[in-house]
Amino acid sequence: MRRLIRPARVRAFTLLEMIVTGLVSVLLGAAIWTLLRTSYDNQYILMNQNMVATNSRRMVDTFADNLRGAKALTAGDGSSITYTNNSNQTVKYWKSGTNLLKTVNSLPAGGTVAISNVSTLSFIYWVWNGTSWSGSTSPGTPANVSAVDFSMTVLQNGSSRKVSGSAKIRQK
Repeated sequence: MRRLIRPARVRAFTLLEMIVTGLVSVLLGAAIWTLLRTSYDNQYILMNQNMVATNSRRMVDTFADNLRGAKALTAGDGSSITYTNNSNQTVKYWKSGTNLLKTVNSLPAGGTVAISNVSTLSFIYWVWNGTSWSGSTSPGTPANVSAVDFSMTVLQNGSSRKVSGSAKIRQK
């Protein structure tokens, strides 16, 4: 009797191997997608933080430069300041809602926005009495103020930045 010879088994992928390969590919693709999405989200957050830091710092520096050139401080409290500059213009800064507003000689009446999205604002006024400095959020005699410390927190696109500065009034 003749023996039947079976041909060698053809090597091919089985259904189970195809399913496992597909599952591993899906998991690997999901991991790569998550990595890309997270890196773009973090880049967006960092860009917002840098934008807030740059904009708020620039405005605080401008504010400090203007205040250094003040001839005399005419009024001040914890959230507003009024001074006369070298051109004899009365300049006032104050917080209204979430904006830091500015007027020059009371114009425009409602003020122009100097910095937007300000959540906190504070001023500390310093007076030199000849031997020591004393600080207050509400000076008794504004004309005696020689320096002003200020700080504000700016919030934009979910990022906040606290910036502060100090200005010594040059005419003092």
